[in-house]
Amino acid sequence: MKTQTKTLGLMALTAIALSLTSCKETKKEEQATTPTNVSNSSTYIDNYMSLKDALVGDDSVSASIHAKTLAISVQELDVTSYELKDERNFVLTVKKVAKNASQIPNADIALQRSLFEAITNDMINLIKITGASSIVYVQYCPMYEQGQGGYWLSQNEAVKNPLFGSMMLNCGRVTDTLK
Repeated sequence: MKTQTKTLGLMALTAIALSLTSCKETKKEEQATTPTNVSNSSTYIDNYMSLKDALVGDDSVSASIHAKTLAISVQELDVTSYELKDERNFVLTVKKVAKNASQIPNADIALQRSLFEAITNDMINLIKITGASSIVYVQYCPMYEQGQGGYWLSQNEAVKNPLFGSMMLNCGRVTDTLK
């Protein structure tokens, strides 16, 4: 228990340090909202990517740790940092990501992947609001959920599927990009 607490503390300090050192200016694109605090958003995006990488590697334990960090970092998004047309939607989306992420540590890897896929849909909306410091690829696997398909985000164009992990590592394609 003490080891988990120490690990989470170190991860939180690392996330804070990353957010302080990753202040990069980005070109603002016209959107429904205007991102005004991209460096703040990079922390929760990085935490999402760490969760994705754990699932790509079939690592349920690491996924649990990264999901906790994601839940914390997304809740730290300051609603006043963004010019929002729909503040209520932003707050509800943040709560949904945090809720789903907080359920991952208590789940087997199949449920972790299902919760992760649900998180992805909300993450797409959040990134459209907060912006990102680099290109984020929206990727899709048509085989997930008995052919219903599923999405995830990646910082690399090459497909590494977190919804199947090693079972179907390269199944999927890029469907969109976010910036």
